Amino acid sequence: MSEVLMVRVSRDGNEIGSYPSEEVIRLRINGTLRETDFYWHDGMVEWAPLSQFLAAEARRLAADKALKEKQEEAKRAERLAAERAKAKEDEDRAVAAAVRTRLENEKADHFRCHCCRFSFKKPKDPATDFSTGIWGLLASAVLMLIPVVGWILGAILAIYCTCLILASHLVSPYCPACRSSNFSRPE
Repeated sequence: MSEVLMVRVSRDGNEIGSYPSEEVIRLRINGTLRETDFYWHDGMVEWAPLSQFLAAEARRLAADKALKEKQEEAKRAERLAAERAKAKEDEDRAVAAAVRTRLENEKADHFRCHCCRFSFKKPKDPATDFSTGIWGLLASAVLMLIPVVGWILGAILAIYCTCLILASHLVSPYCPACRSSNFSRPE
């Protein structure tokens, strides 16, 4: 804490007394001291009108008040930044927990291929290949109407689709990525 400034006050050449700076302001407001009085304190060369002291004190008090307001504003801004950071941290934590829960739920009802490590919702059912094979046979019949190139491509497509139809009844469900039937069931 700073040292209290003691001010000596005189009127008409006679010293009235020595007061702390806050007391001088209070006495001036009450009318005990006049603006025509003079003052002096340590560090001054000569006596000066009391009005100069009051103006200087008013500026000092205004500067002190502005400094305090600025410090309070800085504290409020710091508190607000801390609250925002905490809210952001809480939000990030909640999002991470939600993502973790969602992934665990998805993982719980997903199959996992032991061959390629692919994770899938459900294995490919070869019975769905039956209709694809039928449509392929119809397309090969249309291709057979085109001479030479159509005969070759139509024959290749017909053989492939016949194999697809036959396999659709013989093969067990498989991984959509590598067609392996070696996968684990969901837990």
